[in-house]
Amino acid sequence: MQTRLLTLAAASFLVVLSLAACRGLPAGPSLSNVTVGSLTLESTLGNPGLCCCRVVGTVANDNDVSIHATLKIDALDDRGESMARILHVVPDLEPHSSRAIDAHGFIFPCAAISQLKTEVDVKGITYPPL
Repeated sequence: MQTRLLTLAAASFLVVLSLAACRGLPAGPSLSNVTVGSLTLESTLGNPGLCCCRVVGTVANDNDVSIHATLKIDALDDRGESMARILHVVPDLEPHSSRAIDAHGFIFPCAAISQLKTEVDVKGITYPPL
């Protein structure tokens, strides 16, 4: 019984110590300043009525740290329903820089797409890499 009580007290102490150790640490730089420029559709064959379609545009990193950005691009039909999603990864985007997007992957004509919906996931890059 005494061993159990001693173990419980030690575990409680470690939990309190770990919570107190994190207090006052800086949160780190913001990663919210990533913008995706206007995206346009381009046919891979030059005719928007034929297969296939790609998305072109720009992504800008206005943060103070380098990032990896993952763009999730949904093609929506006339009813606003998703027809397909492509992922486009932009690795090692330096602070205060931009890069072209050339995302292939829609296997239907550009004319079938009414609008695009994008989500951006951002991960900060630590130096040196962990």
